[in-house]
Amino acid sequence: MARLGRWAGSRAEGGSTLIELLVAIVIMGIAFVVIVGGIGTAIIGADSQKQQAGADVVARSAAEAITAQDYRPCTATDPPDYPFTPPSGSGIDVTTTPVSYWNPGTNQFQPTCPDPDGMGPLPVADTGLQLITVKATSSSGTKRPSEETVKLVKRRP
Repeated sequence: MARLGRWAGSRAEGGSTLIELLVAIVIMGIAFVVIVGGIGTAIIGADSQKQQAGADVVARSAAEAITAQDYRPCTATDPPDYPFTPPSGSGIDVTTTPVSYWNPGTNQFQPTCPDPDGMGPLPVADTGLQLITVKATSSSGTKRPSEETVKLVKRRP
């Protein structure tokens, strides 16, 4: 009996079993994977937001630069162009759509100068309102490019 009591006492003072140790390691491993995955997702999200913000700033800068340029009237042979060069090394491309002109007869913008008498393209009239769409595209970084579009109306002074 004395022997049985000695074994019972030493069993109560023993350390962790191998199964308890393996369960603890598995739990810590799962926690580590979840944390690393969350950090990876945060990095991708931050990069996407950075691209979006950069495209937004460049699109608005282009719109401001085009607004500051002199109004270029519509002619039958030479449609106006408002160029803008994005900052070098930004990884952002800027495109502007061809200028659209306000047609008071249809109450909408159209891609060519309005014809005041409706008889054809010979007499061209510029009503003094132009619609210009600026699109900034950031393609560096994440797999999906970020785009920002700004529409502005330019008015003849």
